[in-house]
Amino acid sequence: MVDDFVQSKIDVRLREELLEKKSSPVAVIIQMKDVPGEEDRLEIEKMGGRIRKDLAIINAFSVVIPSDGIHSLAFSPRVKKIYLDGKMGVVFN
Repeated sequence: MVDDFVQSKIDVRLREELLEKKSSPVAVIIQMKDVPGEEDRLEIEKMGGRIRKDLAIINAFSVVIPSDGIHSLAFSPRVKKIYLDGKMGVVFN
């Protein structure tokens, strides 16, 4: 069982997506605690991830990674949060 601290690093929408996609690749945003470095890139690639874009303004990467690598990444002390990457919308009332 994954502990609560690690689960808290995984966005709720992503957790729901992981229930559906047990071992499929998933597009995520991995936000680091500080400026990402080469060691972070290597860690993501080691888990089968492919970095699509550097999101330096928020210390993050846009990544496609096998869903079974998400929990392993969440254990990293350098990872702040992992979000499902996708289109966002705004609703006006």
